[in-house]
Amino acid sequence: MELWQKIVDLPVIIQGALGSFVFWLCYEAAKLIVNLIADIGGRLSRKYRRENVLFELASLYQDLSEPDEVRGNRAHLLSMHAALYLTIQGLIFLCLGFIASTLLGAISVVGYLIAIFFFFRALRAAYVEFFDNGQTKEEKEEKVKKLLKELEDTKEK
Repeated sequence: MELWQKIVDLPVIIQGALGSFVFWLCYEAAKLIVNLIADIGGRLSRKYRRENVLFELASLYQDLSEPDEVRGNRAHLLSMHAALYLTIQGLIFLCLGFIASTLLGAISVVGYLIAIFFFFRALRAAYVEFFDNGQTKEEKEEKVKKLLKELEDTKEK
């Protein structure tokens, strides 16, 4: 309680910066947890791994293509479609959580957590790297070849 009082006594601009930092910290922690769950899910489910590989491929194709290339435009469209699909799934679970809160309050938390998971997956699907990560074009093309081989290995039999 004493810490809370010290925070309240700080100037408003410092409180805003502190709140922004805490929000960023929570966002990064949640993103890390969701990515960890997605990687574990990829090891357990072939379909889920295939989905993750497609997300990563779309991001690499967007990064490798020129602005007027069809391949990059298709990859961007695929990413946006997947992100929209996952967002709609998240909204459905959010609505189910709201409905469940009127019947059983505790069960609604499950719907909210699943919705958050789908929203972070949508962010992962729509991920575009805006800054150079230090990889050369050849390294990225090699990664594309590796991912295409992995995609071929995860095909339904």
